[in-house]
Amino acid sequence: MLRAVDFYVQSDSIPLPDGLRDVARPLTEQGLTIIALKKAPSGQCIFLDNNLCMIHPARPGVCRAFPFTFNELEDDITWGFNAMMSICPGLGQGDEMNPSDLHITAQEVLEDIAIYRQFVMEWNNTFSSHTALSLLERILSDPRFSV
Repeated sequence: MLRAVDFYVQSDSIPLPDGLRDVARPLTEQGLTIIALKKAPSGQCIFLDNNLCMIHPARPGVCRAFPFTFNELEDDITWGFNAMMSICPGLGQGDEMNPSDLHITAQEVLEDIAIYRQFVMEWNNTFSSHTALSLLERILSDPRFSV
């Protein structure tokens, strides 16, 4: 699965796309990075094959939530649609999501985001060896990320 992960280093002179502004960015030897799934040369997710997700049962939380985005303000969860929703060929093909399932998905995704943000804050402020390899080793050994 690690071959599917890539580190994207964003230049300070180029603004982050809207959808990535609030993503926690761990420090590596190349600077602040965004960890994401690799893309195929076509720009599609590397797990798409004939417009079908090859890892659908085990897909990451961000994929399970797509095309929704979630925010938590005090005790209220709000949601909207991802600006990139047009990239998913499967949208509108399955069952409609009911509000209680959407709320459960929102809670799970927001919890995952909070855990990752906490990890990145600790990583950026604590660890002295800020390499991509040491970051991956730390993620893999951190019990917060075990499945």
